[in-house]
Amino acid sequence: MHRRCRTQAAIDCRRALDEPVVPENDLTSCPVTSLTACAELGPDDRCEAPLHPADAFFWDRLHAGDYAAIPDVLARLEAGLAESPDDPSLERHVAWTHVWRLGEVARGTAGAAAVAQSFGQLRPRFARAVALNPGEPRVLGFLAAVTYVEGTALGDAARVAEGDRLLAEAVAAWPEFNYFSAATVRARLPRESAGFQLGIEQMWRNVDVCTGAVVDRTQPDFDVVLSRETRVGRLRACFDSWIAPFNTHGFFLHMGDMLVKDGQVATGVRVYETARRMPRYDRWPYRDVLEARIAGAADNAAGFNDPSGPKIMSESPFACMGCHQAR
Repeated sequence: MHRRCRTQAAIDCRRALDEPVVPENDLTSCPVTSLTACAELGPDDRCEAPLHPADAFFWDRLHAGDYAAIPDVLARLEAGLAESPDDPSLERHVAWTHVWRLGEVARGTAGAAAVAQSFGQLRPRFARAVALNPGEPRVLGFLAAVTYVEGTALGDAARVAEGDRLLAEAVAAWPEFNYFSAATVRARLPRESAGFQLGIEQMWRNVDVCTGAVVDRTQPDFDVVLSRETRVGRLRACFDSWIAPFNTHGFFLHMGDMLVKDGQVATGVRVYETARRMPRYDRWPYRDVLEARIAGAADNAAGFNDPSGPKIMSESPFACMGCHQAR
């Protein structure tokens, strides 16, 4: 099991939230976060790492938002695994490609057989990815999320509980990354449910650990987050990167959607407007979506809770691309 490791800022945040901080929660006891290729590059940097051709194709198609290429992406990754069956990068990218297919199923272009294939493959592939990436909190977070989602879809309370347990472990290992993962899987739940309310709190706690302090829940100041921008360590998950070129923009769109769904319209709009101040906003492929969200926030407070109404980001055709599409 991963240790409950934190940066000092996150330790202080947990104290402010009246959560226990055990003695091992200091930098000297935290394992080093493993780095994947180009993990510390900025959004406009060029990845020069010697990637496997299938990995390079995965990133190229993901950054292009080319959902139609998913069958080809999977075929190339699986062919690579046939030659190198224990390659951790290829395995996690197979798993992530299945997440992409299911995460943006609202596009309506994936056939029933493809959707069923991905649903059946999702948890086993992430379980294997975890086995090949021991101690990698991001992969653990995805395994946790898909376990929770699978349990919810199947009405399997034991699997939901297992997902919850794994999510707590993943958040403890890398809160700056996995609070978002934990919140996202709860965003689709009914507004009045305890799970949805927990998801909102987890989004706030994600901001807290990125800020290094507990932010005001009604008049939040996000500017301090930008002042801490970095490409290294766990805090890098709070900012834009080569992996997620519009990470911050998508984060605030998603958070705003959850708040508006909860009826917190004014705070939701304030969160949406933060995305406007993010670097490179004029290049974000989904800025028109955000502008429409701001204009329609009052109506969406009801619409997001209507099964036939507009969908929040986690149920949309850009659930993944809001952060990952580069062009």
